Amino acid sequence: MIPLIIMAIIQGLTEFLPISSSGHLLFIQSLFKIKDINLTIDIFLHLATFLVILIIFFKDITGIVKSLLSSPFDLKKSNTRLFYLILLANIPTAIIGLFLKKYTSFIFEEGFILYITWSITAVLLIISDRIRKPSLSLDKITYIQVLLIGVAQGIAVMPGISRSGITIITALFLGLSRKESARFSFLAGLPAMLGAFLLEFKDMGGLDFQFGELSLVFVIAFLSGLAGILLLFKLLDLKKFKYFGFYLILLLIIKAIFNI
Repeated sequence: MIPLIIMAIIQGLTEFLPISSSGHLLFIQSLFKIKDINLTIDIFLHLATFLVILIIFFKDITGIVKSLLSSPFDLKKSNTRLFYLILLANIPTAIIGLFLKKYTSFIFEEGFILYITWSITAVLLIISDRIRKPSLSLDKITYIQVLLIGVAQGIAVMPGISRSGITIITALFLGLSRKESARFSFLAGLPAMLGAFLLEFKDMGGLDFQFGELSLVFVIAFLSGLAGILLLFKLLDLKKFKYFGFYLILLLIIKAIFNI
């Protein structure tokens, strides 16, 4: 039960902090000699973090729904345009995700991949704090810029590449403000998260754990996820992403020394 609790905490925090949830789950699997994460547990972990985004961005989501119901094709309305920007971002994400899917088992089984992907993520996090103060709003973002963010999100299929980290950093490099970068990163991630959740749910034959265990895992992942996303907003605003980069470098050193 202890490994499950640790996994729930890790999933909640790292789903939103720019340090890669998939990379950390691989690290935990190696540390505790867990061969595979149970599908039922994985679904409940992702459902918990998905709920966090729905709550945090409830105002944005309801605004988009209302705008679509009243003016589904009026791109002059910011919320309607935002909906189509989210869809556009997920086109390259889906293409890249489908392309990499055939290599998923190899990628996740080979622990060496974390040395590459965590190093890339660490470098991006460290240099992101040096980006000049961006000021572009989502109302001014171009379709090409949205596609580039979608490409970044697709690359995050690789374990060790943080989806939130690489999409926020890409948005910052493209000129979006820090607040808008985080906002679009998580809103654009909703379709991808929902799609992955539905695919996993389709493959789930039944509950492999007691309801009490699943409830505990869900609550822990939800609370740690809530703490994680609030911490991300705070550190992003303070330009403290470099500390996440140093943290990943420390993990890589620990991984190399103890062969985890």
